[in-house]
Amino acid sequence: MSKPIDFDKLTKAQQDAASRVACNMDPQCSPKTIKALVDRGVIEWFKVRVGTDSLGAICVTEYRIPIGVHIQWAEWCSREYEAAKARGKA
Repeated sequence: MSKPIDFDKLTKAQQDAASRVACNMDPQCSPKTIKALVDRGVIEWFKVRVGTDSLGAICVTEYRIPIGVHIQWAEWCSREYEAAKARGKA
């Protein structure tokens, strides 16, 4: 299992980016936000080769959330939803 991540201590930008990656979307955030999430172990990045041209390989950066962190994220989302529902905002 991954080390515990306190999603409540992440900034709003970090929470949004982590949620996007957890839903298999591009994080759409600043490089600083990505670095903070990678450094905390919330997300991982990797290069994917998408083709080649006369200059060589064409690669793009993709992101994923480790399964242990994904489980923690899903539990956090559930708690957030229940709290919003209790406030009448869900």
